[in-house]
Amino acid sequence: MANPVFHERTKHIELDCHIVRDAYKEGFISPSHVRSALQRADLFTKVLSLKLLCSLLSKLGLVSLVPSPTCGGAIENQSSTIVTEEKLKVEDDDCFDVG
Repeated sequence: MANPVFHERTKHIELDCHIVRDAYKEGFISPSHVRSALQRADLFTKVLSLKLLCSLLSKLGLVSLVPSPTCGGAIENQSSTIVTEEKLKVEDDDCFDVG
């Protein structure tokens, strides 16, 4: 934590930063580097490839974007909001299946 000085514009985060800084100094937390490819926050802030999107969704415990097939037949009267494999052009193993 190089700059412990707070300005009027950042006063609202002062308490949070002091808590984190103190916890670090006391050894309660130990920040570690997370590679860019593994940043889960990217899911909410960037446009991602389908493979990376599915990987991050999986890490958050969310369900698949690609509906799983039902008993080998097609689902009739699908809503236009459902994303199909044909539209995504993905392989079976590109996205995860939670069932």
